[in-house]
Amino acid sequence: MKKVNKLLMALALCSISLVAVGCSSKGDNNNNNNNNTNNTEKKEDTIKKADISIGELSNKMSEASKTIKNLKLKLNNKSTSDIFGKGITINLETEITASTDPVLVKLEGKTIMGEHSSDYKMYFSGDEMFFYSSMTKEWAKVPNGKFKEVFKKQKDIGNLDDIPEILKIIEKNSVVTDEGSNYIISYSGNDETAKQALFKAAISAQPTLENSFKNMQIEKFELKYVIDKNTFYPVEILSVIKGNIKGDKEGMSFDAESKTTFSDINQVKGFTIPDEVKNAKEMNLNGK
Repeated sequence: MKKVNKLLMALALCSISLVAVGCSSKGDNNNNNNNNTNNTEKKEDTIKKADISIGELSNKMSEASKTIKNLKLKLNNKSTSDIFGKGITINLETEITASTDPVLVKLEGKTIMGEHSSDYKMYFSGDEMFFYSSMTKEWAKVPNGKFKEVFKKQKDIGNLDDIPEILKIIEKNSVVTDEGSNYIISYSGNDETAKQALFKAAISAQPTLENSFKNMQIEKFELKYVIDKNTFYPVEILSVIKGNIKGDKEGMSFDAESKTTFSDINQVKGFTIPDEVKNAKEMNLNGK
């Protein structure tokens, strides 16, 4: 069970890491991609191959990211595994507020597994990390150790440094279309390219997860970036992952779906760490 939970956490963090290759424009642009089914023919008429390459788009996204100071985003991730015929599903719902100068990130979300759910809140500021316990109803400062190692890379949410490399990996099997006010980068694959893209995204977000992906076989990997044509900020990121993990004594299959939407670029006001959080006592991890 520990291995199952570790993999599901890896998939969840992988989804979050896909967020790290993009920042936001206002989320209402998503309406261009959710027309009523009665307008299907009209929608198809507006879809055409874009007159911009992935390389050009990547460069423009990287340049646009330099103007980003703060943003908000929502992540919904559903990961289902099957091990020895037993299905386990974890739903991860996360709201993130992030500032790049100074670096400040707030994560607030809920993890749901079966009939059980738990809430969590976290703040990141430079090298400091704060965690709110739903059990003690108190904030605590996270000391150096394994707990901090697992989550510390999440303070880099919104960092676009990995965009060119990831897009280069998936470029061969990707298509760029021009749809209304957005560019759409669509990727689909199940070969080594898919594994490389996932591996790069996951390790970027969480280096300690490397072993979780060594024995992974990808059956299906679909990735879609919705990018505003005027600002070159991502509007939405969608991913679907299906595969299996082979082990010496046990194996498992898994499905993971993730949707990330963005809003409030450079419009987040009064974003600071509350005094009750900054003054929190250090967490006791019993030897970490």
